[in-house]
Parts: sequence; C-alpha cells; structure tokens
Amino acid sequence: MLFLTVLEWTKMRRSRFFKVLLLFLAIGTIGYYIYIYSNTVRTEEILSNLEVELLSTESQLVELEQQDQDGSLDQSSKNVLKIYHDSVPQLKAQIEGIDTGNWTLWAKANREFQKFDTSFATKPEWERTYPTRFTQDSHQSFLEWLEQRNIEPVWPMYVWLTSYDEVFDEGLEPIIRGNVDKRHGSNGSYFSYHLFNHLFTFIGIVFFMFLFSDIITKEGEGRNGPIHLLRTLPINRNAVLLSKFISVLLMTIGILAVVLILATLLGTLFDRFGDWDYPILIYGENYTFEWIPLGLFLLKSAGLFLLGLVFSYSILFFFSVLTNRAIIAIGITLTLLFLGNAWAEQSILSENAHLIPFHYLNVYTIVSNDFAVIQDNFAFSFKNGVLSLSIASLAILLMTCVLSIFRYRTRG
Repeated sequence: MLFLTVLEWTKMRRSRFFKVLLLFLAIGTIGYYIYIYSNTVRTEEILSNLEVELLSTESQLVELEQQDQDGSLDQSSKNVLKIYHDSVPQLKAQIEGIDTGNWTLWAKANREFQKFDTSFATKPEWERTYPTRFTQDSHQSFLEWLEQRNIEPVWPMYVWLTSYDEVFDEGLEPIIRGNVDKRHGSNGSYFSYHLFNHLFTFIGIVFFMFLFSDIITKEGEGRNGPIHLLRTLPINRNAVLLSKFISVLLMTIGILAVVLILATLLGTLFDRFGDWDYPILIYGENYTFEWIPLGLFLLKSAGLFLLGLVFSYSILFFFSVLTNRAIIAIGITLTLLFLGNAWAEQSILSENAHLIPFHYLNVYTIVSNDFAVIQDNFAFSFKNGVLSLSIASLAILLMTCVLSIFRYRTRG
C-alpha cells in the first residue's frame, strides 16, 4: 500500500496540469491578500476618529454646561449633558487603550460605552428588529472575551450585526451591512479566516475536483496504460483504488496546510501574526450562543470540508471507473453536485432535510450554525453534517469497489 501511495504521489508531482493549478492557487492567495490588506481599516484611523469624536464631545459639553449655568436647558438637553459627561472618560479610556496597545482597557471602556437599555428588547417584535436583544448581548459578550484575553479587535467595531437582525429602519440596512462588510483583517490568523471562508465552499470543491480529475483515468484503463503494469504485480485491484484515494486525501491535506502556512506568513510579514483565540460566534438554540477560538473554528471547518471533499471524491472515483474518461467523469460529478444542491434547496422544509449531504458543502455556515438560524432548524448541525457526509461517502466508495471488480472480471 505504501508503495502504491508513493507511486501516486510521484505521478501527480510530474503532472504539468497539477503544477499549473497549484500555481494558480498560490497566485490567487497572494492576490486576495493584496485585496484584504488594501481594505483593512488600520488602528491609526480608528484612533484618529476617536480623537476627533472626543474633541467634538468636549466642545459640545462645554457649550451645554454654559447653558446649564444660565438656566436655559430643558430636561431633554440635561439628559444629553449627562450622556456627554459619561462619554468623555470612556472615550479617553478607549484612546489610551489603543494608543498603548492595552486592549483590555479598550474593550472594557468600549463595553461601557456600548451598553444599551435592553428592557425594551424583551418584546417579541424585537426578536428580529435591529438591534435585537441577541445582537446586544452577543456584542457585550464579545467585548468581554477581548477584555479577558487582551486581544486586538478587527476594525471597524462600531457596528455589530447577527443573523437574527432582519428588520431595519428605512435606509439603515445598507449602511449597517456596508460597515460590517468593511471588517477585514490582514493579520495572519484573520486573513486565514477570510481565505478559507471562500475556499471551504463549492469553489474549493470544484478546484480540487479539477486538480485530481484524472487520477483514475490517466492509468489508461483498457488502453495499454500503466494500469496493466500494476496488474502484473501481486496487488489487489481494490488496493490500487484505495491507494489512489488515500493519496488524494493526503495531498489535499498537504495543500491545505501549505495554503494555511502561506496565508499566515503573508499576514505576519505585512501586518502581524494575529490571535488564534479571536472569538468566533456560534449560534445556539433558543437564542443562546457561545464563542470558540478562531483556531478551533478553522480546525472544525477543515474537518467538515475534508469530509465534503471525500464525498465529492467518492462520486468522482465512481464515475471515473464507470466512464474511464476524465473529462466525462468530472463533468458528471460537477453536474451531480449542482443538481444535488438544487435538490437540497427544494427539500429544505422536509422532515429529513438534515440528512441530505449536499447541505453541508458550505462549511462556515454549518460550523457557526448560521445556516441553522436562517432555516430555523438546528438539525443542520456540525455533528449531523459529519454523519451525513461520512455515510454517503462510504456507500459510494463501496459501490465503486464493486463496480471496479465487476469491470475487471468482465474484461478478463
């Protein structure tokens, strides 16, 4: 088995198509980093904005205090005066925290600054209206996580949005979503999070499908190819298929590891290493939530993505054995994946929808339970994704082995 795996690795390394696609992946990663880096809001910009806000607040505070001494302030203006009094020390603390790199101080001051009166948010209509009670509570909890671990945030932080926020005041939604979309981090850890957000999707599956599309058919089954040399050796037919499958998995893991190293190096060289314990929101049932470190989130996402690839590779192997033509096999595989996604969307409301493996190919939304919130069905979970993809992959691989033995015996 080890001999066959090494043989597959050697053949893949010599493939020009394989090298071209890997070069494309490397160039794409570097190009995406340039985009993220150029759109990252820097700490200096946030500090400058806070200093301007402090000057403006102090100026208005002086004016209101003068009016208060003259006795010309009404009750509403007195409330504003109190807000300004409370804001000044909090703004100063935020500025000091950013200026000195004391993120515990910044987070604590920001948490005080962002506190809301949540009593109104207990009404049913505020379960979907921005900012929801869930959004307010999760924001405070997020800041507590940063405060306890002295973690630098990814800017901008003045807008916080969750999947429960669906109803917005007129004209407010594009502004809020626009500010959330600006939240880019060019440090090593957060850029990795950005990058795999795109790679751990159908885009990544299609890439790896093309990368290993001819691993079966390039042997020349039935056309005097290298497979005939292997047949002269005392090697089980299914051992050949298994070695190819193991080689593909090991190569996939190796490529993902190299991409992670490249992403981390780019971020570290041009920005900073980052924080692998940066908090990532995980939705729970009944409006609960928890935080997990970014590193653990990426690890779970990588595991689910690999299972999605195993599922896709299984289909590719099956049709490669069936058709013996790389272009036909990958065409059928991708078509089946597209049709499977369409079928999954159509059956989303069915009782057993969570058993359909095609739902679990967009990894981040599954690991974070964002998909479960959107569908209002927490059966769409990481655990069920693992089970669904594993069972489906095993079934297809068994069918592939049976088909391979049948074709071998019928050809004599």
